[in-house]
Amino acid sequence: MRFRKIFSISLVSQGAVLFIGFVNSIMITRYLGLEGRGQYAIAMNVITILALLLGDGLYRSNTYLVSLDRRRLSSLFSNGLLVIAGFGTVLLLISFIWGPHIIQTALPGLNMNILFWAVISMFPVIFVRSIEGLVLGLQRYLIFNGLVILPLAIYLMFNILLHFSSQYSPALILRNYFMAMGLVSILAAFWLIRNETIQFQPKWAIAKESLSSGIKANVSHLCLFMLFRVDIFLINYFLGMEQAGLYSIAVLISELLQKIANTSGTILYPKVSGGSTKSSQTLSIRVLIFVLGAGLIFSIFLFIFGKALIILLFKKEFAPAATSLYYLLPGTVIMAGGKIVLFSLWGKGFPRITIIVPLAALILNTALNLVLIPKLGIEGAAISTSLSFILFGLGLGGYFFSHPNMRNGRAIPVVEDVE
Repeated sequence: MRFRKIFSISLVSQGAVLFIGFVNSIMITRYLGLEGRGQYAIAMNVITILALLLGDGLYRSNTYLVSLDRRRLSSLFSNGLLVIAGFGTVLLLISFIWGPHIIQTALPGLNMNILFWAVISMFPVIFVRSIEGLVLGLQRYLIFNGLVILPLAIYLMFNILLHFSSQYSPALILRNYFMAMGLVSILAAFWLIRNETIQFQPKWAIAKESLSSGIKANVSHLCLFMLFRVDIFLINYFLGMEQAGLYSIAVLISELLQKIANTSGTILYPKVSGGSTKSSQTLSIRVLIFVLGAGLIFSIFLFIFGKALIILLFKKEFAPAATSLYYLLPGTVIMAGGKIVLFSLWGKGFPRITIIVPLAALILNTALNLVLIPKLGIEGAAISTSLSFILFGLGLGGYFFSHPNMRNGRAIPVVEDVE
């Protein structure tokens, strides 16, 4: 299937994801208000962080290794089941033993009920994520996009039913998220077992290969996620849940552009991993130019209509988020381009730069947030994040264009830098 056709299918899929997710966010925000929205944002970020500790490594390594040799499918699936079970059990024990202390010191404003649903949701989230990686490595793009859309659609349906029951709370919404992901995990496993030759064959040799590529992918993406989210956690710590809820709306809108970058990069990644030669350079640059152009148009639109859009979609009490949104826009555009480069470099075997640059940007973002949030409030967080996004995009872009062997060569099945 040609890249343009795949991209069109995935873009339609991401459009559906964007619409469903946005409707869901509007409904949740309107019913929970500022503080409830803050609790929900923090809890969902906890789920994502827990999933990233394992799930993204499985997802990236599954895609990478299946792209190289689909005969590894059964072993990757089997190894994933064992790792999820072990890792999840440890996290559950930690949450039950140290949960109150974690809430008191790091997550003020949450309660054990919310934390429980956040932790238990990690199981189906990681499982679905690992199967998505296998399906993407097989280049079954229709099924992959279905696995992306279906959880959000079911989640929205559950929340609509919750609306008719007149009961709305962060804990109940998180319970709906767990049920939606659990149902999709069952359907995904059923499809994979029925359509592929799957046997329970855990293999240590393949586990080591997964570990080799997965650790770098995991660290890289965890740094990337924390780069996107450290500001919300620090706002909650310094300013409280209401300000975290307000800022989360600016983040939600500014990150709409990342949907296009994620769609493009997700398709690009297995194409590069699969061993494409010089065409990978041309493809990566074309996608980069497209995303930067779309980002420029997107940012101009939001700069003109951002505040009106916030008031229209959410309540007037969220209007102050517009100022933070404006500060986020320049960095968001550069970040989108940087993510395309990151996906391309991941496809080349996860060179060290894919950890160094996100980590440097995360450190800068954290340091600036610690200084500017107490002085400028949520606008200080937006300025800090935008500057760190610019460092991220320019750092990866500079490396990409100064290392032709990373742009022209075949996928490199090692984790060291290639000089």
